[in-house]
Amino acid sequence: MIARQKVESTAARPSRRQIMIGTGSLAVANIGLVPRALAQPAAAYTAASFAPYIGQGFLVTGDNVNTSLRLIKIETYPRGNRPASLRDPFSLIFRDVSNTEALPAEIVEIAHAGVGRISVFLHPITKNPTYYEAAFN
Repeated sequence: MIARQKVESTAARPSRRQIMIGTGSLAVANIGLVPRALAQPAAAYTAASFAPYIGQGFLVTGDNVNTSLRLIKIETYPRGNRPASLRDPFSLIFRDVSNTEALPAEIVEIAHAGVGRISVFLHPITKNPTYYEAAFN
């Protein structure tokens, strides 16, 4: 019969906090490895970023949405007393010509080859269920 001996480790075990910090650091480091797999931050865009794509289709996906909407208009708003470091507020106005039922108001991802993928809050803006707005403040 072989006797088992308990081997004590001299190395300190990491705390839960250290493990969580390490895991978070690894996740942040991995974001740089796959930049196209994630939606771009909406703060990086201005109204001019979307101007060349008026009249073109954007793929819209979300929990309850999987459709294509046409960008029909960009509305800009007065700057007011906003700090100079913030962009001018604007809204993207989309039209859905293929759907007669209103899409739910929710956070969706819009995608276009020219601007990439962006997470936005999309909501209907009229009683006619074919017009939608995504506001950028």
